[in-house]
Amino acid sequence: MIELLDLKIDVVFKSFFGDKNSKEFLESFVNSVLGLEGKHAIQVETLSFPSYDRTPFPEVSLTTTKGDCYIIKMQAHIHEGFDRKLLYHLVKNYTECIDLYPSAPISTFHMINIFDDYRFEEKSLLNGTHYLETYSLEPESGFSDKHLFDQWKVTILDLKKFGNRSLNELKTTNEKWLHLLKNAPCIIQEEANNLKKEPIFKHALKRLEDLSLDPSKQKAYKKSLSALRDYLSILASERAAGYEEGCQEERLDIAQSLSSQGVSPQQVCDATGVSMEEIDAIRG
Repeated sequence: MIELLDLKIDVVFKSFFGDKNSKEFLESFVNSVLGLEGKHAIQVETLSFPSYDRTPFPEVSLTTTKGDCYIIKMQAHIHEGFDRKLLYHLVKNYTECIDLYPSAPISTFHMINIFDDYRFEEKSLLNGTHYLETYSLEPESGFSDKHLFDQWKVTILDLKKFGNRSLNELKTTNEKWLHLLKNAPCIIQEEANNLKKEPIFKHALKRLEDLSLDPSKQKAYKKSLSALRDYLSILASERAAGYEEGCQEERLDIAQSLSSQGVSPQQVCDATGVSMEEIDAIRG
């Protein structure tokens, strides 16, 4: 069995979904994830990737034959405050999509955020047992038949909450795509053979196998993986530094409160860990 590269890593994600012959993969993925069938199913017209790399987390932009725009974003973790910044990302990506396709009027704009880990959060953005949720925006008041926000939708897909399932437990195309996205490097020959019984996954696995055997892709993959680890390490260090700073501020606040209540400097020092010099400065 060929050891498959991880589809969540940017160079693999872009090469797999961004190849001119891979539009069928994106169509199958988006349609199955969003439950689009029949006349509602998408057909990819154009696709592109950002010309810049802000982080090691890839995204692909596509338009459909009906003039809809979809952004698929792959993120290795949910950073702190992402839920509060989600609307900002939606508006920003909507603006970028308009700039990218100025001659194509957008009838629907849908951002799909895929997460595999939430290192800095004890909880997922999603509640309960759901691993996939879609949101739309509606005005609280107004009488117009068509509103700008009617175009906007956001889907959050949590691969970690999807969990680890055996192939025998996977019943739908959606579940099989998520299994491939989450577990490509761990797929064994028996699983691969079963997946290949379906034409779309036969083609997908062949494409991923070719990428995994390509020396240039292997080299770029290792570089991307290293960059991702460095990025996450920096984030962890920055968070740790911010945590220590926050703890120190909290200790000083407690020390000030104790001092104002007449507690002796030594007792304040013993209780909070604040130095005697800092306590003297607090007492003025």
